[in-house]
Amino acid sequence: KQPVRRIFIESLFNQANITEGRSGGKITYVDQNLLTRSSDAIANCSPIPESDITWIEKSEDIRKIGDSIKVCRDTLEDYDFVQSEVDTFLRENLMLKLDQQLLLGTGIAPQFTSVDSKAQVWSVGVGSPIEDMANTISNPTTFDVVSSAICQIRISGQSNSQFYNPNAILMNPVDVCQMKLEKDGESQYLLPIYFSADGMFIDGVPVFETPLVPAGTIYVGDFTKGTVYT
Repeated sequence: KQPVRRIFIESLFNQANITEGRSGGKITYVDQNLLTRSSDAIANCSPIPESDITWIEKSEDIRKIGDSIKVCRDTLEDYDFVQSEVDTFLRENLMLKLDQQLLLGTGIAPQFTSVDSKAQVWSVGVGSPIEDMANTISNPTTFDVVSSAICQIRISGQSNSQFYNPNAILMNPVDVCQMKLEKDGESQYLLPIYFSADGMFIDGVPVFETPLVPAGTIYVGDFTKGTVYT
């Protein structure tokens, strides 16, 4: 069997099953929209402040992945293993494409809504929640950049009290290798910062290598906030 890349993107998300015939071709869900939090300390006999919440209904079209292969009848009659091989091959093809779509789909039909199509671009520009912190870091390494991205995600949840905690960092294998070779000013490797007994972590968040991620790009996210419906 020829090698393929590791298939794992789907496993980072929550999982749910649906019955296609009852869905009407769509997944419909409800998000919080606008929140007003007005609770406050009040004096006796004073009016009680009033909070407010509104909801917004959203939907996603169900998207499909397909594949096929031509096998002559004689081959199936002559070789018992062919049917199993073909079935395994096609299923693997579907899972490889699903992983690619979950990470890189454009969101424009028939492609899937993906991490890339929804992700906020990391920034330390004016107004960024990490602007002040980023300006204090000299000679930043890849480790510094990823750590600041983790911090940006965690901070961004405070505006609506929904705290986000990244649970995965996705990187190209070449960039991971490059990060492993980074040294300090005394030419000492920074490797001990990244590793624990059970793998590679940055600020407690596991690093996953995949060639799906373009070189020079890193995805940092709290994938528990997404669900893959099958």
